[in-house]
Amino acid sequence: MKSLYNRAVNIVQSKIIEDIDRYFERLDDLPTLDQYYHDRNNFLQQIWQNIWVNVVQGAYSIKERKQYLIEKGVQFESADNN
Repeated sequence: MKSLYNRAVNIVQSKIIEDIDRYFERLDDLPTLDQYYHDRNNFLQQIWQNIWVNVVQGAYSIKERKQYLIEKGVQFESADNN
């Protein structure tokens, strides 16, 4: 999990740097960091969750994820038998 976490952190950092570049490109005056944070708050809140979910889902099969949940005591109904 640590390697997945580190991979997700690197991807998020890269995405934020790209976003900062695009944000600054479209403005004539250089905004403050607070202004960037205010304007891009929704993006910044969602980016970690989206990347983390994608990295973890890509690393484990559906069967492995279901088995993990079962081991943690999560009960759910499934239409398939995986």
